[in-house]
Amino acid sequence: MIQNIKLFFARLRQLLFERRLNTEIFKRIFPHINQEQGCGYAFMSKLDFQKTLLREGQRTHEALDELERTTEAMPEAYGQALRFIFYRDLQARLAMYQRLAKREVQPKHYDLRSIATRAP
Repeated sequence: MIQNIKLFFARLRQLLFERRLNTEIFKRIFPHINQEQGCGYAFMSKLDFQKTLLREGQRTHEALDELERTTEAMPEAYGQALRFIFYRDLQARLAMYQRLAKREVQPKHYDLRSIATRAP
């Protein structure tokens, strides 16, 4: 019973996470890139978006490096505990992104046998 409740809330969290992301992607980012509406993003075209994406990736790497340096300057046990919690939380969030990304990947090849068996 407890396991079912945990599974329910995990699925609900994933569903709400995906809904929030898809809303931003389809109702804000795409219309902004296509100049259908201004949503306040720092990019105005697909090329600007690509540059912003690269810059944000670099900033993320820099933030992770800074966190490593900062926690190493802390008292050892506290810094290690903080990194442990950070990594655990980050892995949980990344797993949510990975589940969404894997579902959105289009298959490269279709198994025609499964299509033929399901045809009316």
